[in-house]
Amino acid sequence: NKDRLIPVESSRLLLSSYENPRVHEHDGGHHVPMRAADCRAILSFIDSVPIVQMKEEREAEVETTTSTSMPVPTPTPQSDEPDEEHAQAQVEECESLTMIFPDEFKLLSATNGTLVDEYDEEHLKYIHPISYLIQLKPPADQLEDDEDMKQLWPIRDIALKMEYPMNYPDVMPKFSLHHDMNVL
Repeated sequence: NKDRLIPVESSRLLLSSYENPRVHEHDGGHHVPMRAADCRAILSFIDSVPIVQMKEEREAEVETTTSTSMPVPTPTPQSDEPDEEHAQAQVEECESLTMIFPDEFKLLSATNGTLVDEYDEEHLKYIHPISYLIQLKPPADQLEDDEDMKQLWPIRDIALKMEYPMNYPDVMPKFSLHHDMNVL
């Protein structure tokens, strides 16, 4: 294991937090794996998630709740800003990602100046919703040393685009692949 930031034992402790966990180990250390076999394993995992089943379960919960004699609370309208706890978690995650991926991270959402914390450190004041790109590209030496990787990896840039909903991290972020490979 080449990950110097998170010991493998710490990662394995999280397995008990999941139902039917799947483990995939790669030799890339504390980085997003970029080898073709690793990417196929990740895509296979994503494809295996039963999203339709989860949606049906949520709909069934709503039907059960609405069929009882108990009053159903009306949802409060979403504001344009997350509450303080969610906003802080989102900002801290963005700041962490800028340090982990200094060359790959690109903030898409606007900012409104800076804030100074109690330690006199300056931080960007993010305008919500926060969205960003993380450029996906293997290290240059992997492309030079691995002919399969060179042939499989897209010639043009590709990035993971993330957008935080107001109540993230309690819900999944919106994510997509950002590229211009199908543009004429």
